[in-house]
Amino acid sequence: MVGALGGVFFIASLLAKPSAVVLAPIFLGFWILHRVFARRDDALPRFSFQAVAWFALGAGVTTLIVFLSLVRPNWESILQQLTISSRNVYGAAAGEDRPRLILFGWEGLGMTLNLFWTQCVVLLVAAGALLIARLGKALPRRPDLVELLCWSWVLVGLFFLASQGYQPDRRFLFLLPPIAVLAWQAASEGALRVPSREEWRGPRADRHSMLLGAFLGAAVAFYAYPVLNHKILPALGLSQTLPLQTWAGDGC
Repeated sequence: MVGALGGVFFIASLLAKPSAVVLAPIFLGFWILHRVFARRDDALPRFSFQAVAWFALGAGVTTLIVFLSLVRPNWESILQQLTISSRNVYGAAAGEDRPRLILFGWEGLGMTLNLFWTQCVVLLVAAGALLIARLGKALPRRPDLVELLCWSWVLVGLFFLASQGYQPDRRFLFLLPPIAVLAWQAASEGALRVPSREEWRGPRADRHSMLLGAFLGAAVAFYAYPVLNHKILPALGLSQTLPLQTWAGDGC
C-alpha cells in the first residue's frame, strides 16, 4: 500500500510541476540499482516487484481520474501551454544568453556554469570524492539504499537538465538534497581522507589514479571553459565571442 501512495503522490507532483516527470526515470534507475546491488549485498533489503507494481497501480488509477476530470475537458489549453513551455526550454533560442558547454560532442546535451556549480563546490567535491572511492572500490562498506537513490537522483537529474537549453539557477535546486546527502556519506565513510603512500602503491593504485585524473580533468575543463572562451580569448583578440558579463549565474 505504501507503493500505491507513492504513485499517487508522483502524479500529484506532476500536477504541481510538469517537470517533475524526471522523477519517473529517477525511480526507475533506483529500482535497477536496488535489484543489482541487492543480489551482491545481503545487508540490503530484498528487491520487491510487488512494491513497484503497487506504485504503478497507484499512479495509473490517479492518472485515469485526473485525465477524465481535469485534463480531457481542458486538453487544448493544456496542450497549448505545454507547447509554449517546451519551445522555451528546448527551442533553438533557449539559453542563448549563457555559454553552454557541449557534452559528448552532441548539441542536444550541454551544461551552463551557473550558481549551482560555483556556490556548491564543497558539496560537489565531496560527492566527487565519494564517487571516485566507490568506483575504485576503496571503501569497505557497500552503498545503502539512500545512497543508491541519491546517485540515481543526481545522475538522471543532470542528464535531464543537460538536455535543456534553458538552464536557470533555480532548476538545479532539486539536486541540492542528494548532493548534500552524498557529501555527508563521503565524510562519514572516510572518502575525504588523503590516501597513504602504501595505498597509492597498492594493486589498485593505477585504477585510483586514472579515476582521479579523469575526474579532475573534467572538472578543470568545465570550469575553465567560460573563462577561456568568454574572457581570455576575447581579451587577446583571438575570438569574436562577446565577453561574458558574469559567468556565475544571475539567479533568474
